[in-house]
Amino acid sequence: MPGCTVTFILLCIGGMAKSLAVDSNAPLLESTSRLFNQISADLAPYAAGINSTMVDSVYCSTTAPGFRVQVKNQEMFIAGEVHGFQSRNRNIKLALLEVASHFADLPDVDLVIGTDDFSAEDKVHSGPILAQAKRLEHTTAVLFPDHTFTDWQEADTVGWQHQQYIMHKSALHTPWATKDPKLMFRGSSMTGNRAIAATFEATDLVDVQVWDWVQEPTHDQFVGLPDHCKSKYLLNWPGNSYSARLKYLLLCGSVVVHSDNGWYEFYYPMLKHGQNFMKTRALAEMGDFANGLTTLVRHLSTNPKRSRLIAEAGQQFATDVLSPQNIREYWYRLLKAYSQLQTFRVHLCNDAIPLGDSLAHPQYVSAEHRTGC
Repeated sequence: MPGCTVTFILLCIGGMAKSLAVDSNAPLLESTSRLFNQISADLAPYAAGINSTMVDSVYCSTTAPGFRVQVKNQEMFIAGEVHGFQSRNRNIKLALLEVASHFADLPDVDLVIGTDDFSAEDKVHSGPILAQAKRLEHTTAVLFPDHTFTDWQEADTVGWQHQQYIMHKSALHTPWATKDPKLMFRGSSMTGNRAIAATFEATDLVDVQVWDWVQEPTHDQFVGLPDHCKSKYLLNWPGNSYSARLKYLLLCGSVVVHSDNGWYEFYYPMLKHGQNFMKTRALAEMGDFANGLTTLVRHLSTNPKRSRLIAEAGQQFATDVLSPQNIREYWYRLLKAYSQLQTFRVHLCNDAIPLGDSLAHPQYVSAEHRTGC
């Protein structure tokens, strides 16, 4: 099209260029600065300091997948890596590599990262463990941006920056007035409490479908993430703990209805019910969940102006607050804040290897065979 250049951050529509993403080198928006408050909240239990005994205790007591991260003299090392589910370990190490490549003043730190859903739950922790999600009672856990910000191969998504573009493009192709006026959900019946929906039949307002992904990996009801944007209302129904799809759904410009089971990621405290998403009780606690969802959708559909504002605010939140720049900045600020509480010098573990080598040739061990334990 004349006058238009199609790049990552621009999409040409009808001869006009529309911005789709935030420049990763742009200054931080003041309105997004509250995102980093979660770091202080998570580290508050360690105001008296983080000593080596705490870190060693977590490292040697946890059986969850993950690894120890040690930064010394600007170089990052990985030790005691326990194999994780799917591509999680790899993705988190790639996120760390990006931080190490971008910032020239990384502090010396020594910390433990858990990469499974329940890293925060281990009650034997006597020190901080970095986790992707937690509940309020998990006071030892310190949240970090989860593995899907790097990519989510198993869900056919690319890195977050490029996936933002894909989701925005899909949203632009299905503007509010043309979206299907139903609440839609697709997912596995084998996680959490979703089996309660196994016999649910779609109605004119609610279309919730679950199935056994192991037995039917190519189920005919499967809907890819970009195609979720065709629905006006989208249900985020966590499975075992949290649901990584929430941020993707917010990008659709649809009203996202979140089933709150108590688990949260680092950015959830900035989401506001009735402003940029809708929140319900955990569906398993609702009794007749189908009737509850139907009532909610009916309420939203009879208040179209308010519903559209919620949808637009959610999309703006996922675009601006969760910009790739902010995700990288979050990691950096987390490492800096942690280092300021650390009371000991970093002594590399005997099996510590440079981050790049760990990515190229991971050295897996069983949790009980971590060196120094």
